[in-house]
Amino acid sequence: MRMLKNKKNGFTLVEILLVVGFIALAGIGIYTVYSKVQNSNAALTEGKNLDTLRGGIKSLYGGTQNYAGITNTILNDGRITPDSMRPMPYQAGNGTITNSFGGPVIVTPVSLGGTNNAFRVEYNNVPGSVCAKLISGAGAGWDQIEVGTGTVQVKPFGTGSLNIGALTTSCASDTGTGIPVVFVSL
Repeated sequence: MRMLKNKKNGFTLVEILLVVGFIALAGIGIYTVYSKVQNSNAALTEGKNLDTLRGGIKSLYGGTQNYAGITNTILNDGRITPDSMRPMPYQAGNGTITNSFGGPVIVTPVSLGGTNNAFRVEYNNVPGSVCAKLISGAGAGWDQIEVGTGTVQVKPFGTGSLNIGALTTSCASDTGTGIPVVFVSL
């Protein structure tokens, strides 16, 4: 008598489920790493934009330290605003400045111990996941930084440092709509 052997042609359901499970785990891992890298890149890009904006304003206004009349339109028309932050194609008289998070950026004069002796750059819609990285990276050149309703750095006339506890608490207050961050420079 001859016995017939079952010849296996294909995969069992358990084998297929194992492969699908491994692919799903790999996908979750890649997504997690990718979003962290994206957040770091966004913080780095905006930090560079802030440095460019600050340096351009100081160069445009020279040694006067009187920023009366500074507006977004003046900065755009003077080609001080980084290209990635202003509308393209360029149109004279357009005062729109936008950060890479989609929020408006507003530049105005302020008074810190003198009349219009400083300028203020308000960044809106900064995601909480990027907030601390952005400020830690870009904060050194600014005299005062506010996150939401809290002040995280005050260093008038070159003194003071970033308050990390206040920074992380303020950045953690994001409810999904982003946080306003204000940078002030003398």
